[in-house]
Amino acid sequence: MNRRFSKELTPSKMHKPGRKFQEPFKQHPFARKPACAWAKRSLAQAPWGEKMFKHGQRIIISLLLVSLIHGCVDTSSRRSDPASRSAPSAGPGASQGNTDQTQILQAQSQRAEKVEVFFSARVRKLLPDDTKGLPHQRFLLLLENGSTVLVAHDIKYAPKVPIQEGDVVTIKGEYIWNARGGVVHWTHHSDTPRHEGGFIDFGGSRYE
Repeated sequence: MNRRFSKELTPSKMHKPGRKFQEPFKQHPFARKPACAWAKRSLAQAPWGEKMFKHGQRIIISLLLVSLIHGCVDTSSRRSDPASRSAPSAGPGASQGNTDQTQILQAQSQRAEKVEVFFSARVRKLLPDDTKGLPHQRFLLLLENGSTVLVAHDIKYAPKVPIQEGDVVTIKGEYIWNARGGVVHWTHHSDTPRHEGGFIDFGGSRYE
């Protein structure tokens, strides 16, 4: 055998089984460091990758700030919104503000007598007080159907109402029909358990 050829095939020079595939794998960059470290290094080395990373951070921070501000504004608006809070109940001296004239119009059309009504209307005309017998404050109210109703307010049992023509009052009393449109009386507190009391609300005060 040729010495040169035998020298090249000495055990020290021969490749061990698997050596041919192990050496290149050990020298491969993926084998030296974990994949995540390689990805970070590649991202840092690429200028466009760094810009995208920073841009994504800004977007996330902006979204968080917008959500926080929106939540604060929504909470404050709910606290300041009067509709979200329960309205306080009106006291006994406050006007009921009942603009529905269904009861008085129905009683008028049915020619009812001694029917309790509760409604609001505008003062059409002030009349002289009736001083015969028990004193009564008298005035006419204009209804939605164009007719008028007389109010006879007993000023012996209740204070006189300081109204003017054009004022709106809310009345609870007893209606009695007549050909002129009818009369509402007993607009004061009751002095007997056999009859329900009434009142007149005007200007935030109750006259009964």
